[in-house]
Amino acid sequence: MASESFQPLRRLAALFVAMFAIPSMALAQTGGISGVVTGAGNPLAGVVVNIYDASQDFVKSSQPTNATGNYDVLGLADGPYYAYATGAGGFVSTLYPDIPCVGGPNHGSSYCGLSTGGQIVVAGGSVSGGIDFALQLGGSIAGSVAVDGAPYAGATVELHLDLGQSASWIAKTTVTSAGGAYQIGGLPVGDYYVWAGNTTGGGAGGYVPELFSEIPCRKPSLSSIPRTGGCSLATATVVSVTAGGIAPADFDLEPGSAIRGTAWVDGLPATGVFVDTTINPFGLGAAGASPITGRYLFSGASAGQTTLYAAGNGYTAQPGAPVDIAAGGQVIDGPVFNLAPSPRFRIIRQPLTQSVTSGGSVSLSALADGVPPLSFQWYAGASGDTSSPIGGATSREYVTPAVTTPTSYWVRVTSNAGSLDSATANVTIAPAGTGSFSGRITSSNQPIEGTYVNVYSSSEQFVKASVPTSASGAFSVAGLSPGNYYAFVSPFPMAVSGNVSGWTLAMSPAYPWTDVLYPSTPCASEPKNSGTYCRINTGTPITVSADAETSGIDVNIPMGGVIAGAITVQGEIPNPTAGTQVSVILDSVAVPFVVANGHVDPTGNYVIPRLPAGDYRVVASSSNMLTEVWDDIQCPPGGCLSAGGTSIGVTPTVTIGGKDFDLFPAPQAPSILTQPRSQVVDAGQSAVLTVHASGQPQPILQWYLGQSGDTSSPISGATSSTYDTGPVTANTAYWVRVSNGVGTVDSAAATVAVNPGAYGGLVGGSGGGVTTGGGTIGPGAHRRGGRASGGGGTTGPSRPVAPTVTKPRSQSR
Repeated sequence: MASESFQPLRRLAALFVAMFAIPSMALAQTGGISGVVTGAGNPLAGVVVNIYDASQDFVKSSQPTNATGNYDVLGLADGPYYAYATGAGGFVSTLYPDIPCVGGPNHGSSYCGLSTGGQIVVAGGSVSGGIDFALQLGGSIAGSVAVDGAPYAGATVELHLDLGQSASWIAKTTVTSAGGAYQIGGLPVGDYYVWAGNTTGGGAGGYVPELFSEIPCRKPSLSSIPRTGGCSLATATVVSVTAGGIAPADFDLEPGSAIRGTAWVDGLPATGVFVDTTINPFGLGAAGASPITGRYLFSGASAGQTTLYAAGNGYTAQPGAPVDIAAGGQVIDGPVFNLAPSPRFRIIRQPLTQSVTSGGSVSLSALADGVPPLSFQWYAGASGDTSSPIGGATSREYVTPAVTTPTSYWVRVTSNAGSLDSATANVTIAPAGTGSFSGRITSSNQPIEGTYVNVYSSSEQFVKASVPTSASGAFSVAGLSPGNYYAFVSPFPMAVSGNVSGWTLAMSPAYPWTDVLYPSTPCASEPKNSGTYCRINTGTPITVSADAETSGIDVNIPMGGVIAGAITVQGEIPNPTAGTQVSVILDSVAVPFVVANGHVDPTGNYVIPRLPAGDYRVVASSSNMLTEVWDDIQCPPGGCLSAGGTSIGVTPTVTIGGKDFDLFPAPQAPSILTQPRSQVVDAGQSAVLTVHASGQPQPILQWYLGQSGDTSSPISGATSSTYDTGPVTANTAYWVRVSNGVGTVDSAAATVAVNPGAYGGLVGGSGGGVTTGGGTIGPGAHRRGGRASGGGGTTGPSRPVAPTVTKPRSQSR
């Protein structure tokens, strides 16, 4: 779905194009679009009108409308356009003519699709006027998300529209504030569904997402279509929005449970396997299985019987045995999946375009996936042109003859499922006066396919990288100016990481070899142009001559060692989205430094492979946790390099496991998430005041009478997050001090006011004053029987007023 938030990027792109088109634009005849924007019959200022062309691509925006609501967009070439006015001041964004939208116009959608709007034609360089908008006054949905009554910051809240015909639309998404509150405004009048959740919060178990009201719901399904483990919008409580109104929708989520297990492909971990409660587990909340260990952690499961499914691109979905969950907050062992590849036929790796010195040759290869047997036939020419088959070129690798003119090649792969044609690989001739070097990359005399050779100049600057090595491990780097070069071989692409369901994989044991500086120096990190460890100029130079190829630049790469372990936080599996990171420090050098980084997998395990023989230390760090060096050495604020710790000796092909960490929270000064609120009660009634605070260690609370900061009247025994005042007969102020040894913070004062009965009165907000009859109040106050602008003001005439009682929200479900 398109978003209004993308408009600045599109405007910037349009501006960039315009900068280079000024000369031609100056000669072109251009027109424009103009009109007036009103809301509730009055001119609206501050509204921006966005213009899209016939292809539904963004063109440009108007300046915000002025006080009379006028706008214009000039400099438009002749042709049809669409216009969209962004709402302001609580009014609804609208697609011309008067089609209300939530979130922004969309390409190719039935909901607020640009093509459903009216076309505005600009012709003859004139301005098409009268393109007016009458925006509707919108409403809002607002509420809070809590967990067991405590505010939950950072929860995701989604607004769904039921479009009928078994279709729904995620109209808007937001997250809750530090106090657990949210508000979504500018909504057209109508009915909506609200979903809230965050399956990755609350440690390993997460929280159970809900569809309003109190329907456990992993993810909302299309309207009226139930989904295994999900829920149907048809079962939810509709939230109705009125013009100018604020519809409430509060959530109190329950702690969920986590299900852990393993997912394999042919007995090995594989990338791209996900686990969820649906047969198509690729959406919100799906748990990614680790391509390192195969483990998955499915969080936010509600009590009851749950069936998990595992699937991945190219694999047949598989259900697991049902899992019984008695209550929330558990970590339960779940099913083990062993997926089988689904019947498929595809080319996984295409032959790649390369450059070669005139008279040289290159190795082209393709990799296909399908049910055997597979056969290959190479052709000269463009893909699909079978007029020039190459005799004897029937394997997946083809070594060209000497190339003196640009030539193209492709391969056809055939199986029982049919035939597939590869992309065209163009072999070009390097410019005259340049040279090349070539060789093979092996390990234990076995070719390594798909690895890179990175080329550095004699001044230790990166020049270029080869294409990945072919099936025989062959590579060639052409187009180099004459001179000396250095080569760094990386069997795993440098600076490459993937994101799998919220956690990051820095390296994979599918590439177990070390990096090597040519000809034979193993490196635990990228090469450097300073220091002494793996410095580029410590390698052997490779001399390149004009119009010639330097061959025989072969590298035999050694296997690396592995350090592995598990990380917990106070005995619990860490939330993988918290970014729990493992760093490896190389100690067997004069000046220790970090050579590798990895992250925990979904079940808290880490694996750091491809380490050359040597001595290392391991550091674990996570958000808001004390950073440690193995074994149990806390790092000082200055860093971990000199923090001690136990050195770990690594040898090739050996996995050293058990390097585990149990992290503890770092000290944090207390903060108040939700202030106690002022209330009005009848004489003799009590009030319940509540404060929500955070900090590490757990803060201590003490309530006081009086204004904030006045500690002369502590209330004995009032040391919890809630305080029951007991019967109140006079206006009284209360506040609470929160401290934990790291720091102290005082709440605002909350006034419990006695309803004046026969008098009109004013009740102050936090820190506000209270009066009866005629009088004034402090900021944030509200009064009955009149209007106080800006939270302050004077009372209206004294007259009987019905009592107002603010009740504490029930924490029960």
